[in-house]
Amino acid sequence: MSISIRLAAVLAALLMGGCTSVKSFRGLSLTGDSLYVSGLPPLRQNQDYACGPACVAAVAAHWGVGLAEFKAKCPAAPQDTTGPDLRAIAESLGLRGLVYQGSMSDLQDNLSQGRPMIVMIPQPPNPALRQAGLIGALALSVSEHVPHPSHWVVVIGVTADHQVIVHDPAAGPLQIESAVFEKWWRRMNHLCVLVVPG
Repeated sequence: MSISIRLAAVLAALLMGGCTSVKSFRGLSLTGDSLYVSGLPPLRQNQDYACGPACVAAVAAHWGVGLAEFKAKCPAAPQDTTGPDLRAIAESLGLRGLVYQGSMSDLQDNLSQGRPMIVMIPQPPNPALRQAGLIGALALSVSEHVPHPSHWVVVIGVTADHQVIVHDPAAGPLQIESAVFEKWWRRMNHLCVLVVPG
């Protein structure tokens, strides 16, 4: 087999193997036993608010804390944040924050009770790369197999067909295959922050 054929085969395998684990979220099927927490605003991180504080702002809004109140009590948090940092932000808003090592069953239990969960995973590859043709698909495939920095996201659903729905403050709503999500979350020791009314 020539080198060009081998290279093409390797590229095809990379493209096929990595393209389906992270997708933009396009909605839920009404069949099956999906869990979904609605009402979470799609807040995005920016130069003033890193991923963790953006997640707390979204969950706080879910519990009725307005964005103006969030900004007044948390004027800026552009740096990386820890679980205890997120708990402190939640508590400054009159909410209760619990930092702990979670599990998939705990996650599903909280979702079934209408409580979104902030979890730390490696930053997912951006699914917008799918729209960038062959080069984007190759970059997406390769990016799924290299280490990524830690990243806070809000889990808002788990579908009957084994997809975890997250609000990613960097990329927007995503669906991640449950097995991939679990593997990523395990790398971060299942770190989560539950923010609930005080």
